[in-house]
Amino acid sequence: MPLTGDLVKNLTAFRNEIMLGRVAIAVTRTSAPMTEQWSSTTSMQWKGKNPEERTDFERIYVDENFAATSGITILEGRDMDLQKFPTDSTAALVNQTALKVMGLEDPIGEIINDNGCDWHIIGIVKDFIFTSPYQKVEPIVLFGAKPKRAFNIIYVKLNSENQTEDNLSKLSALSKKHNPDYPFEYHFADVEYQRKFDNMQATLSITTVFSSVAIFIACLGLLGLTTYMTEARVKEIGIRKEMGGSMMSITRLLGYTSLKPIVISILLFTPVSWFALRWWLESFAFRIQLNGWIFLASAFVLLVIASIIVAMNTLRAAGANPVESLRNE
Repeated sequence: MPLTGDLVKNLTAFRNEIMLGRVAIAVTRTSAPMTEQWSSTTSMQWKGKNPEERTDFERIYVDENFAATSGITILEGRDMDLQKFPTDSTAALVNQTALKVMGLEDPIGEIINDNGCDWHIIGIVKDFIFTSPYQKVEPIVLFGAKPKRAFNIIYVKLNSENQTEDNLSKLSALSKKHNPDYPFEYHFADVEYQRKFDNMQATLSITTVFSSVAIFIACLGLLGLTTYMTEARVKEIGIRKEMGGSMMSITRLLGYTSLKPIVISILLFTPVSWFALRWWLESFAFRIQLNGWIFLASAFVLLVIASIIVAMNTLRAAGANPVESLRNE
């Protein structure tokens, strides 16, 4: 929720009523949405920093209970807690990537200087995707609540024991009570996060449609090819049947002839597909690992489809009356 109007001065009362009414299980404030970049700097200082270091650090100002509300994982140290530790107003949480850049062996208690203020590290958080899911995780520093005017967003972790509609209804009523001059505005973090994948979802839809069309056209081509091959060998089929050839042996012969180029193409182009997919996946910071079963499953499905199409024609040709094919001989 945006922190607007009277919510700035009524936040404590607003938060207390939310918690006492069991609408939420945690509430915090931040200077920016957790899914957007609003502030970054290359001028942070810490003990042992290389004067040539110019890494860009993302920074967010957060209130107490930030980890409990957002769900990020604290690997070392603790969450912000101004009730037990008033000095947490100048505390800082750093992610794994930031710690790696700083090179601090024992980070808890170390000092970071930013904007002329000293911040002491109280915890290390697990890397989380902040801006783009297609790039490597940025070094992030989460500063405490010292700048009183730094906060713009309220994060509320709703109580899952209640229906979402009920929680939103109560939040709306409390928002109107404590901030009557502004409308109740809210966004779901997972929905905002999902928007980062909209382009990829569009690519997926387009790829699925055109791949399906391509497979359909290929099946039509295979059907035409097997029909042509069957018609070209119709007299051979008739002779084989007259000479005692079984329907199964004739079907196997025609099927082998039709499926042979498909098997060869699978053997030839599977390595090409593997290299192409590997090259494409390397453009993503976060990606799956290619497994052999993907290609085996694809080859199996392809052979099943091809076998069904081939069987439709070969069984018909093998079961035909040889008199019809040999009448002109």
